Order: sequence, then structure tokens, then C-alpha cells
Amino acid sequence: MAGRAGKAQDEMAKAALLRRMAAKALVLGGCGWVSLGHAPLLAAAPAAIPPPPASGDSAEPGKPGDHHAPESETESETESETEPETEPETESETESETESETVADDQHSSATKTETDNPRPTAKEPSEPPATPLQPQGAQKKLAEPATQPDLTGTPPPPPREDEQPTPEGKWDKRYDGRKPPVRGEDAAIWIPRAPLYPLHLALNYGLRVPVVGLIAKAEEHKVFQRIQSFFTFDQGKAGLFPVAFFDVGRGFWGGLNFFYNQPGGANHSLRATAGIGTNNWILARVKDSISVFEGERGTLTFSATFHRNPTFAFTGLGPDTDIENQSFFREEKLEGAVDLAIALSGLHRLHLRLDARRAKLGRGRDPDLIEAGYDTSGATGFDRHFALIGLHSELHLDSREPENLLLPGSGVRLGAWGSYHLGPAATELSFFRYGLWPTAIWDISGAGHVLTLGMRAEALSRAGGDEVPFNELVSLGGSDQMRGFLPGRFRGESSWVYSLDYAWPLLAFADAFAFGELGNTFNGFFEEFGHEELVLDWGGGLRSSFSEELLLWLAVGFGTNQAEEWADEFSVDQVRVFVGAGPRF
Repeated sequence: MAGRAGKAQDEMAKAALLRRMAAKALVLGGCGWVSLGHAPLLAAAPAAIPPPPASGDSAEPGKPGDHHAPESETESETESETEPETEPETESETESETESETVADDQHSSATKTETDNPRPTAKEPSEPPATPLQPQGAQKKLAEPATQPDLTGTPPPPPREDEQPTPEGKWDKRYDGRKPPVRGEDAAIWIPRAPLYPLHLALNYGLRVPVVGLIAKAEEHKVFQRIQSFFTFDQGKAGLFPVAFFDVGRGFWGGLNFFYNQPGGANHSLRATAGIGTNNWILARVKDSISVFEGERGTLTFSATFHRNPTFAFTGLGPDTDIENQSFFREEKLEGAVDLAIALSGLHRLHLRLDARRAKLGRGRDPDLIEAGYDTSGATGFDRHFALIGLHSELHLDSREPENLLLPGSGVRLGAWGSYHLGPAATELSFFRYGLWPTAIWDISGAGHVLTLGMRAEALSRAGGDEVPFNELVSLGGSDQMRGFLPGRFRGESSWVYSLDYAWPLLAFADAFAFGELGNTFNGFFEEFGHEELVLDWGGGLRSSFSEELLLWLAVGFGTNQAEEWADEFSVDQVRVFVGAGPRF
């Protein structure tokens, strides 16, 4: 009997030890759940296996904070009362059990508080199987459905799948059906100028761009541009002196120096000066002093003085019916002082006011000059004698484009209008008005600088006094502004009419390519004998730099034809103009 009693006592001791180990496992498991943000699961599971009371203590159900054994365990304890008591626990075991009870009580309180702060739905749950000794009652259902519990870890919801993301309005996404994106109107329209200009594109690309890019790469590698800039500038780049020169077929060569100084007298002050000499005693000297005015520096006030002796102005007669065979040249000497005020209005609208005074004299130019060509200059005002004029100018430009990106031209409509009054102070009978209109439509086809420009320009002069207006003051075409395939002054008259079509596109990081075509002529009086059959055609293209406003690099060629009424019999190119250099406009 004693042997059987000892074995029963050992089995009961082992059962008690297993219950204590199960309680410890439950406590440690609950701590892990709480640390992972799953406190509601622990709060939902009542402590099914509490640690046994310390030796000599009695458990009284119903008291707050007491632990209750489930029914099955109570029966087991009742049966064990008839058996001898187990050996007393050691001090270390008692301390370990006390710590386990403390941890279990703290976790139970924390879980209860979490359950109170984050209440769960109170819908009636279906019956569940009885809890096992190591799985609290109700834990099976909660662990089987973790997605229904609130997420307290702060983890954001997963992003929508790629095939669920909506397509932005106006955008095309080939992931949805595999088709190619639709052809936009802009993509198709850009081939309108591209097709006829494709031979020019090939020539510029493989004859110029490719070798230039190679040279630039080498120059960048050896820091050539930085060395050139440091050589020609001083005062931390605020000031500089560099050479300018150009060659124009039919006019000759001109070269000189250009000086600039930014902020010499303050942040809003600048100085500019140009001086040079060319073939046939061609002399130019100009000084400009500019200062920013108005709030936000929206205005620029400029004082300038110019001396210019140019023997290369062309003259072929007046009016629309002129012949290139009669072309000759005259010299213009002019000393001029001016005050300019340029005002930036809202958006891209601009206003320009100018007051100038000049003293000029006309004479024989480079060969062949007017007299050698047989022109009678005896009655021409200002020829071989000086005359003076005072002029008051105003010019307004209205532009519909938005100045969102000043580096891109954008698309829109621009309207230019100007007028001026000129009076001879010594000869009051010498006075006249000049006025004009210049509407232009601008379309940036690609949105990246591929710009198509369509314009029309009309200008006229009306005499207010009785004296004849000097022919160098008449409306003229040719040169930098209008009818660029002809030399400056090729057409002269009292009125002019020009249609123009220009296309420009970026070719290099520092240079743009351009092409132009124009149809126009000058007329006597106020558009007397005007007719489209009287107009002449010119076209051309080239390159111009875009990296600096101080220095413009040009390489251009232009062609000019005879009048449109002669094309049925003979279409001929009357003039070829080639311009290359650094300095003034083409």
C-alpha cells in the first residue's frame, strides 16, 4: 500500500508541475501577443489554467482578483484531497510561482483595459469546442479569423494592384489592352514642316551637329570654355571684353570689340560698349548705359550714343518695280543720341518709348556707288549735305502666351503696333509719320521649342511737311528684320507689305536651327499699285546661338527671287546672301 501511495503522490506532483508549466506558457504567450499588437486576442481569452495557490492557501471563488480553476480541474483537486499532500515546494519554486502570478495578473489587467478601449462587435458567436489546457477558451475562433480584428500596429493598407489603378484623364496606358497609343494631332502636324525640311535636317545633322558635338565633347573634357571665359572676363565675371566679327557676302567684313559691365554702380545698373572697323572704311561705335526702374525692376531706362559710318547700304530705286541689275551702294554717316524706356506690363505685354536726335549725311558708298550706277542725286535730300531729325517713338506688343516657362516660347498670338513722329529742327518743312502693324501666330508644336510662326507686317510713311523725306529714312526691306534673303536696303518706298513663315527648333544644347520664307515688297505712297503679283520671294536658314544675350553666333544663308508676275516666264534667284560671324543679328 505504501508503494502505491508513493506512486500516486509522485503522479499528482507531476500533474501539478505540468499545470504550472502550462500557466507559465500561457503567460509568456500572452506577452508575445500584446507586444505584437494583438492584445484583443489575449483579452478575449479567459485564463483557463491559473497558477495553483501557494502552499497552505485556499482558493475562494467569487473574490475579485482570485483565479478560478475550471470544472474539470476542480474535480481533480477534490479527488486528490483523500491522497497525502505533496512535498512542500522549495523557496525558489515559490518565488518563481509568485512572479508568474504577478505577470499573469498584470497581463490580464492590460488585456482587459485594451478590450475596454477597443470594443469588439457584440454579435453572438457560434458555439466553439472546449478549450484545451494550452489554448484558452475562445482563442481558436479568434486566431482563425485574424483579419476581422482591428489593426493596432499602424501598418498602412496595401496599395491597389497595378491592374486596378485608374488611368489619368487624357493619358494613355498600354497596359490595359496592349494597343499602341493613339496618334495626337500635334504629332502628325509636326511632319508638315519636317517633310520639306528633311534634306536640310540631314545636312545640318550629319554635316554640322555630329562633328560639332564631337568637338564640344573634347572641349568639355579639357575645360576649354571655362578657360576662354576666364580669359575674357574679370571682376568675378561681372565684366568682360571679347572680340566680335562677321562677314556678309555683298557687304564685306567688319570686326571689333564688345565690352560689358554688370552692376558697376549697383545691382540694377549695366554698361555696354561696341567699337570696330571694317572694309571700305566701315566704322561703328556705340555706348549704352542702362538702369532698372519701377517696382520689381519692371522697366529699363537706357541712354545711348552711336556713331555709324556704313558704305554698304544697297539702293536699286524706289517702289515695287526695281531691278537687281541696277543695284548700287551709298554711304550713311550718322551721329545719334537716344533715351529708351522699356516697360514690362502684365504677362508678356511690353511697351517701348524712345526719344532720339540724329544728324546724318548721305554720300557715295562702296563700288558701284549711286553715281556710277547712273542715279541722279542732285535733288535727293541729305545727299552730300547734313540734315537733322528729332524722333519720338512708341511701340506696343500684346502677347496672349503665358510666361510659365521663359525658356520655352509657347503658343499664342502676338500683336505689335508702333508709331513715330520725326521733325527736322532746322528745316520745319521736313517732318513725317511712320506707323505699322505686325500680327503674329506662334505655335510650339512639340511643347519643347519646335516653333512655327506665321506673321504679316505692314508699314507706311506719311509726310507731314513739304520737303522730300531722305531716302535712307524711307521704309526699307532686307537685312536683319524683313526679307532676310536680300541685302539691307534692297527695297525702299513709302509703304511695305510682307508675309512671313518661320520655323525654329533646338539642334544643340547651345544653338537653335531656323528656316524662313517670306513674300513681300515696297510700294510708292500708301500701298499704291499694291498686288500680290508685285511681291518677291525669299527663303533661307541656318544656326544661331542661344547661350548668351551678349554674344550671338550666326551661320546663315538666304536666297531672293524676282517678282511673282515674272515667274510664269522665268523664275530666277536674284541674290544669294551668306552671313557668318559673332555679333549683330542676321
